Amino acid sequence: MKRKVNSNIIWKEEFEWAHSPAEKDDIIDLLQAYPSLKRALKIDYTQHFIEELRYKLYGKIPRNWVVNIQGLVGTPTGVFKSALGLNIIRAVIPKFNASMVKKCVAFTPYQLSRLVRQNPQRKQVFMLDEYIHDLKLASVYQLQNIVEQCREMQLSFVFCGVPKETYTFSSYVLERLDESDDKYLPKKRVRYLVRKPDTERFRGYVVWDIPPLKLDKEWTAIWKEYMKLKKRHQESVTQGKITGFDFEDASKVFINKIEDYIEVNSKGNPRILKSILEKDIYKEYPDQTNQDRKLIYSAVIDWIRHHPELFRKYEGGSSSDAE
Repeated sequence: MKRKVNSNIIWKEEFEWAHSPAEKDDIIDLLQAYPSLKRALKIDYTQHFIEELRYKLYGKIPRNWVVNIQGLVGTPTGVFKSALGLNIIRAVIPKFNASMVKKCVAFTPYQLSRLVRQNPQRKQVFMLDEYIHDLKLASVYQLQNIVEQCREMQLSFVFCGVPKETYTFSSYVLERLDESDDKYLPKKRVRYLVRKPDTERFRGYVVWDIPPLKLDKEWTAIWKEYMKLKKRHQESVTQGKITGFDFEDASKVFINKIEDYIEVNSKGNPRILKSILEKDIYKEYPDQTNQDRKLIYSAVIDWIRHHPELFRKYEGGSSSDAE
């Protein structure tokens, strides 16, 4: 069956698909395990896939979708998941450019939730890229809540390399099949299987040409901006924030309105309304774990201890109650 050239194919020539011995074994095992795979390998689903995404994103009836990009054949890393995710966003969001990357790309569920709150425009797409697998069910539940709450605003999502527990609320699962041989670089074509979530049924495959860096100025600018964000996140992780949850950043929500949590007692001394602070942290971050909320609380209290000047405006005040 001759494959129809779709809008995501930049180069008309056919490329030889690169398969290492280990990848060939993976494909043989998959063909034996999944009867629908042999048929799926003959179906170029790319154009239909993009049209479905656009229809749901811009349709009159409020809908959203989650595209879940995973490894499958071969190594799970370095297989262009992030590049494919960004190119899917480029395909469905008109005039997507480098300045928009920081408004839509996150590396933890917390960052994603914050971006959604900060950029609540309708009909947007956000990407969560390979957050740390801390195996906390709370993180999966948080993602599910974000997706469900954003349906009315038609906010959709691309997940890259997140835990497979998220399959239950994904619309499409793309699993890596193969890529063009490196001898064709800087040209690179990738192919991913389209699996129906939580089933053994494959619908077909999507094939995509990843634009060459430096040869495509717009794509190069987008990728550079993405790598800046990723480097910043990796630095945060190496500094000990293993789960990727930036509690110090989360604490700024309360530090910026710290005077709401100060009152003067009957002796004329200021004190911190700790119980109110704890309740507000819970209201702001209901989907975080108790440990995460304790870290936020501790960060706020620690900030107060290092800013005794905060109490000087209160006559007869003392910072002792902040200890």
